[in-house]
Amino acid sequence: AFKQIASILLVADAKNMKRSLAIALQYAEYNIPMLIDINMIDEADARGIKINFEKLSEILGVDICSSIAPEGIGVRKLLAKLKSPHIAKKLVTYPEWINNFIDIIKKLCRDTDISPRVIGLLLLAGDRSIEEYLAQKFGPELVDELKDLAADYRKEDTETFRALLVNLYNKKADQIVKEIQEVEPPRRNPHLVTFGDWCTQLHTGVPIAIAVLILVYLFVGSFGATFLVDTINGVIFEGYLIPWTAKLLAPIPSPFFRDMFIDPDFGILPTGIFLALGLVMPVLFCFYLVFGILESSGYLPRLSILLDKVFRKMGL
Repeated sequence: AFKQIASILLVADAKNMKRSLAIALQYAEYNIPMLIDINMIDEADARGIKINFEKLSEILGVDICSSIAPEGIGVRKLLAKLKSPHIAKKLVTYPEWINNFIDIIKKLCRDTDISPRVIGLLLLAGDRSIEEYLAQKFGPELVDELKDLAADYRKEDTETFRALLVNLYNKKADQIVKEIQEVEPPRRNPHLVTFGDWCTQLHTGVPIAIAVLILVYLFVGSFGATFLVDTINGVIFEGYLIPWTAKLLAPIPSPFFRDMFIDPDFGILPTGIFLALGLVMPVLFCFYLVFGILESSGYLPRLSILLDKVFRKMGL
């Protein structure tokens, strides 16, 4: 069933404007006020992608906001603009036979909550929900007539027509992207580029991967699991926390209750909280720190390329 929608907020990916604009062009057909927020502009900027927001707003006829959602940048402006969205322009030009079918829908389906243009497109696409909507409003006889008429105009199956629509939206979106977007090659250190290439070559990538694994083991296994764990347990827990806790619980007359908390073998604090914080946390911290560095540096994708080459050599 179709429900009345007050407005649309389309969150676009600044790194993939073509896909987002193709969706916006489709939404524009519904005559529903729309606001577009282009998110992740920081990641797009890092890739050398520059977007002309003013020109895009002029082309689509709606307000364009930009944001970096995780940092909350642009959210206030977005909320303010959300109060007064505008109806987007219909920019996609359909073939003549589609327009002829839409003209028939305008004559047969009047006083509907949905634009006749949208009804025509959905009928040609074989959308069942629009058929149910029209059956409730005008009766099943008219729906059967419209379905037969749509099949005559379409001449092919619904999947082919849907592919035609997707192609039209993508083609127009690509045209808009060329007008509002410029891509500047990001400045990169030539030495880092060369090292990145080495990481994906078999004769240099395998030794680098082995060296990286050794460094990860030394940092996580030796530094984290040995040095940090011993330091935290020996200095912080055994030197300060356990003696302070023992003094704090000393007034308790029952040895059973004192041992329940601070017994070195079975106490809640030494074997529970202190063990988790002093043994597990340093190792996990070091592991995720190294993993984050490898991921942010772009080494993990290069490692996957290297492993793919290795497995291909093995016949896998």
